[in-house]
Amino acid sequence: MLAIAAMAAFSCTKEMGTPELNTFDPKIVTAVVDGNITKTHLDGVTVLWTEGDKITAFDDAGTNYSSNAAKIEDGNKLATFEFPEFPAEKELVYAIYPEDGDAHVEGDKVVMQLSSEQPALANSFSEGANLAIAKGDGTDQLQFKNVGAYLSLTIKNDDVTHIKLTSSSNMTGEATVDWNDGKPVAVVSPDGSSEVLMDDIQGAGTYYFVVYPGRYEDLKIVFTKDDGQKAIYTNSKELVLERNDNLFIGEFDIPEDKWITAENSFTVRSADVVSNSGYETYTKTISNTISDTDWIITFGGNNKSIGTNSGSRTNCNLSSYPKYAVSPVATNDVATVFANTTPISDVTKIQYAFNGGSYQTNTKVYLLYSEDNETFSQIDLTSGEQGAAISTGTTFEFAECSGYFAVLFVATNTSGNWRIDDVELTFTYTDETGGGNTEPEQPNDGKTITFDLSSSYTNVNSSSYVTNATEFVVNNITFEVNNWNPSSGQVRGNQGNASSINSSNFQLCNKTPLPGKIRSIVFKTENVVSTYTYAKFGTSLISSCSTSDEQATAGDGSVSWTRTGDETFFFIGMAKGGTTNTAKITEITIICE
Repeated sequence: MLAIAAMAAFSCTKEMGTPELNTFDPKIVTAVVDGNITKTHLDGVTVLWTEGDKITAFDDAGTNYSSNAAKIEDGNKLATFEFPEFPAEKELVYAIYPEDGDAHVEGDKVVMQLSSEQPALANSFSEGANLAIAKGDGTDQLQFKNVGAYLSLTIKNDDVTHIKLTSSSNMTGEATVDWNDGKPVAVVSPDGSSEVLMDDIQGAGTYYFVVYPGRYEDLKIVFTKDDGQKAIYTNSKELVLERNDNLFIGEFDIPEDKWITAENSFTVRSADVVSNSGYETYTKTISNTISDTDWIITFGGNNKSIGTNSGSRTNCNLSSYPKYAVSPVATNDVATVFANTTPISDVTKIQYAFNGGSYQTNTKVYLLYSEDNETFSQIDLTSGEQGAAISTGTTFEFAECSGYFAVLFVATNTSGNWRIDDVELTFTYTDETGGGNTEPEQPNDGKTITFDLSSSYTNVNSSSYVTNATEFVVNNITFEVNNWNPSSGQVRGNQGNASSINSSNFQLCNKTPLPGKIRSIVFKTENVVSTYTYAKFGTSLISSCSTSDEQATAGDGSVSWTRTGDETFFFIGMAKGGTTNTAKITEITIICE
């Protein structure tokens, strides 16, 4: 499902005949689109069920049951789910979307997961992007409600492959969700994630990131091109997201001079970790270009080396560190590991080098990775070979990842010394601090919309007045304008009479809701007369205004309106006298809250 806030009805049904012992009649859940969802929340993207959608339901004992959509109808607005194993005597307490076998009930709340890695779908929502929850009340009706909110942006560049958003607050991950009378509230776990990533961008388009509602500061957007270059934008403003909000944070057409090769590196040496000549395990905290990082060499000693002499060979294995014994390496093999024990972020490449040793060429080398420093596996390499013979200057390259890295050295000789001296590990990582030739920029906070009436925005090329109502889109908001000149910015206000709004004069309105409550609308103008320019405001679409509506306030080269209510729609029009001489509107700024 693209995104859901759905109404679901369920009922127990009985099949014909006598059921066998320990079987249950299927519980049926029918989900339809919730009529409360508006374009304010979804920006016109249709909310539909899709084939393969799954939900999870919980009974009053906390047991969960999953189901695929058994039937989809009514233009994909209605889906039916069957739970054959749901006990007839149990109550359906909660249901959640998408299916999550790890979700569970705690008291009267549900613990759920919002993924920090979300599929990209240009100009729409990806399946399973948002979380939704429904609460059973003992009747045959359930009502799904979205848990999350949306941060959306438009990218104009066709060669962008990844977009990552980060904040100083956790945006995704685990949260405890309270139904809260149909207005779900999510409390994000301290172990949640402060980022959300789309790594399969499909070219230019608008993309929607699902995050938990909250207050987000220090938002950073990192765009990555297919050649690995990055463009980094930051926003120091606090962004406030309510449940179901869609906050449009900007349109990005990134010029060539904003792209940087955002790589940095640091080197850690066995000589930094091994502190004396005895063969044993060594640990050390080392300062590098990222931060203070903890390191371990599971066995090393003389000459600041890793490995062993012949006398200590029986102790040089992974029996005390079985997590590093990844097949084909066993715990009793002669081996040693050089690894970080505090996480390192955004690593893309690790190079190892050494300077001599004793029988050091009798070595195979593997690169291991773990997200949690508990479960390690061989990392998937894009360059380099797992288990290859040791060779100084060898580089392992892989897709960017963050966590724990272990370079595993395994002896291939069967006796005697096996020592590798002066081992160096060089880590290359993505530096997303906004360095290079890119100055961090401030994307739109989504609540301020600025545009003009030129062809750049209206997509109308004309050097004379356009006298038919024309729709155009700015920041995902659809506007309509009439009686203006896209080339010069001139507007007409000399038709009809002074006592009524005339449709042959300038008019401007929004056709889809603004992203918040209107607080001000300001026109930068030349020769526009405020006393004959009027605006009507409301909470739904407005098709006209009159001279009894709010008159504009004159400023220095501007006319404006200020509001304190809940309105998200406006309609602005002119009576005769709204313009004198050559009148222009050169810029329009709408501020919402």
